[in-house]
Amino acid sequence: MARIFFALSLFVVALLAINVLLGFRIGDLQTTARRVVAVRRELAEARQDLLAMPGKVEELEQDLQTAAAAYTPIRDQVRVHVLFGIAASLVTLLVNSITITYFIGTSRWCKEVVDTYSLDEELADRSRRLKRGAWPWALVGVISILAIVMMGAVSDPSSANFENSVRWVLPHRLAALAGVGIIAWSLLMQVGKIGANYEVIEQILDEVKEVRRTRGLDKLSEDALSRFRL
Repeated sequence: MARIFFALSLFVVALLAINVLLGFRIGDLQTTARRVVAVRRELAEARQDLLAMPGKVEELEQDLQTAAAAYTPIRDQVRVHVLFGIAASLVTLLVNSITITYFIGTSRWCKEVVDTYSLDEELADRSRRLKRGAWPWALVGVISILAIVMMGAVSDPSSANFENSVRWVLPHRLAALAGVGIIAWSLLMQVGKIGANYEVIEQILDEVKEVRRTRGLDKLSEDALSRFRL
């Protein structure tokens, strides 16, 4: 399980790193977007102004086409960045959720098996401590990716936060860089906890085999199965 989770973690970090690179490769979105908005406003005012100079509207329409031509390819880059980011975020949430569901199931299983076969309670306690140690790291990963997404949304000039979006560009970039590092570390910590829990499970299985061998339970099971087949 630890190897599988480690592979998933590498996949998550790779997706996030690629999207960070996509984000940094985007052109000057803020300037081009504001230029389009400004020209549109001027054009709307010129069309309503009965005293506007002849040819003013045509000139502004040409300026709008030029501004839109500069803005469109950058906006397409942003769209790719956003869609890729959504996919990477969902995968990040999924992988961190795996840790939570994994420990819910295995911790309960350890407790039930220990009680059933009267094994050392320390085994179940170890699994419980590992669960408590892993969950905070999973939550750190979830909170980090949500913070990155939130800052990305408010830094988008096409959103309702147009006037203040430029202020969030740098925080979004810094949050993305720091967030990817934090998520990578949190996943690494989860890998360690899952690996340690796997060792606990293996120890429990070994002790269960010994108990069943000592009590002759395996022999009884084989005899019962033989009678059933007959």
